[in-house]
Amino acid sequence: MSYIFQGQNLSTEQSDKTYTGYTAVTADGGLVFLNHSDVLMQEHQFLAKSFYNTGDNGWDPSLVEDTLPPPILDLGDSLTFAGFELSLSPAAIQAQAAASRGKKREDMFNAASIIGYQPSPPPAEQEEKAPGQKADPPAGMSIYGNKLIPSVKYPQKDGADISAGDGVRSKFNAWALFKYLNQPGVIEPKDVIYGGYNRTVTNDDIINPSAARIITYANNTSSLSFNYSPRDFTATEHFGQISNDYLVTLRRFAYPVPDDIINTRDFKTGSSESHDTTQPDLARAITWMSPKLGNDMKDVLGFGMKFKWKDEESSMQELQGGSGGGGSDNKRGALGSLIDGSSLLSAVESGVEGYSATQAASKRARGDGYDSMGATYPNHVYGPLNVIKKVLIREQGLEFDQAFELSFHYDLKGDLHTSPRVMFMDVMSNLLALTYNNAPFWGGGARWVGGSGNGASSTGKPFGDMEKLKSGDYAGFAKSVVENISTKLKSGFADLKAGAEGIMSKGLNGIGDSKILDNLVGGGLMKMLGGGGGGGAQGAQTAAAFLTGDPTGQWHLTIGNPMAPIMVIGNLALENSKITFEGPLGYEGFPTKMKMVCSLKPARPRDKGEIESMFNAGKGRFYLTPDVPGARDLDDVVDISQYGNKDKKLKSGMADRISDMSSG
Repeated sequence: MSYIFQGQNLSTEQSDKTYTGYTAVTADGGLVFLNHSDVLMQEHQFLAKSFYNTGDNGWDPSLVEDTLPPPILDLGDSLTFAGFELSLSPAAIQAQAAASRGKKREDMFNAASIIGYQPSPPPAEQEEKAPGQKADPPAGMSIYGNKLIPSVKYPQKDGADISAGDGVRSKFNAWALFKYLNQPGVIEPKDVIYGGYNRTVTNDDIINPSAARIITYANNTSSLSFNYSPRDFTATEHFGQISNDYLVTLRRFAYPVPDDIINTRDFKTGSSESHDTTQPDLARAITWMSPKLGNDMKDVLGFGMKFKWKDEESSMQELQGGSGGGGSDNKRGALGSLIDGSSLLSAVESGVEGYSATQAASKRARGDGYDSMGATYPNHVYGPLNVIKKVLIREQGLEFDQAFELSFHYDLKGDLHTSPRVMFMDVMSNLLALTYNNAPFWGGGARWVGGSGNGASSTGKPFGDMEKLKSGDYAGFAKSVVENISTKLKSGFADLKAGAEGIMSKGLNGIGDSKILDNLVGGGLMKMLGGGGGGGAQGAQTAAAFLTGDPTGQWHLTIGNPMAPIMVIGNLALENSKITFEGPLGYEGFPTKMKMVCSLKPARPRDKGEIESMFNAGKGRFYLTPDVPGARDLDDVVDISQYGNKDKKLKSGMADRISDMSSG
């Protein structure tokens, strides 16, 4: 790959007594020293510009140019060169002089001191072409350009389409769009600046995230969930000792919380209409990433993913003759049953089949399905020996591991006219609010799930107040039994009256106005038609509620400078925490140091897009599927079962997609 400098200075010696030369690598791997004219005329490999000190001893300005002065010829037959009369031919003289001068020039450059150098500029990057797509020319000031491409839209139940918006072409994956939203000051995706993807952050507030700047930034944010106060910092042991680029903030909320706590608008399920989900945190605490504090970066930021696989092994299947209609006596049909049921006919058949009396009796005694081979040779190997009989197959589910511990350190500190001990107990109470709950004692309870004791389910509950019976209030229990019976009778008469009025006004459909008549008439019809709850077509079966996947964890973590976080993690579950005190004792006879260690893990596993979202300020995944012809979703892959997918039905068009992927 060749490089060349642009706009070079053609002056060989500069005003600051330096000479600018060039060093290049030749095709055979050697070094060559060049002047300006050489560089301008041709390209060289790995070219570098060097600045030599012309004040060094041995520096000869006449040796700088790599050219010889022209030979001087007189009127005679001899050749005069630099005042000397030589008998050699002009060509030979010129060659010898060039060789001698070149050696002196190389020695001079080797001996001269280099006071600086400038590497050659790299070649222009060639953008990778996506399959079937033309490469976009570089645009704007970012290598990602400013050409926005829409992502795939997904239809919703209300008829509106929803998508993750536009993105630019990824530079590392030809199938995906890239959408980076973790930019300082960007709250909503529509505010992202695509031209700044490769620009270094130079905002002083971001480069130097002091506590005051973080608090001001949070106060200027409209979200109630994102707050900081001076007390968050001043009570900690290591405030001012570690850069806030390493800051870690743990928050607890009253409701399960997502990753993004700044842009708190979310979409309702099945709708494109958004609503505000903001909520203030109940408690928060800060610490810093540092191995000395027990918060090693590799542990706090690390995570693991796993596919679930299992070994499936082929085997010899043992099959038996099945019954034709579900019974055990009609495997050979009516005639076979007649023969087997008659000792005379079965004896005749056994003789015809070649069995002796002993063999026939033994076969009948062993019963149907007796395997004589297996009984005689229990360790016999069926099938060939030189086979491969195992295959790995995917099991359902993805696994994600992100469990970690955080350590929080506090010092006994006072304030003006305030006891340090009182403040320390306030800090401890805040940590308890962050990591624990209040709770009353509960001695247990009873839940009635039905059953009458006679094998059939009953819709009624036991008569009387069982709590009065358990407490020994027998008179109260007897009174409650009478009240229950009286209430049921009153409700029954009222129900029958409603049914009679319904029949008069609506005909037979009026029966439904009375639950009693509905059970008398409807129950009889269900029993006659097979819907009595035992498994008939009309019988209702209760299914367990489906899981929604909504957040269930109430803890949230912000890692790094809160104005431009490294990672944000919502939906965290706090498993356990421990508070310890250390000495020495302070002025008021109280420990001067307090430490809390808590263990956190995700409330549910994350998929690829949700992992990306943690690093994208919680605003969604980095990679999107472009809404262009020929686009393919990166997750549109086919997993093969142990039966070669004969037990599955491929989605429509999947075979074509597999063919397209195979052909690139």
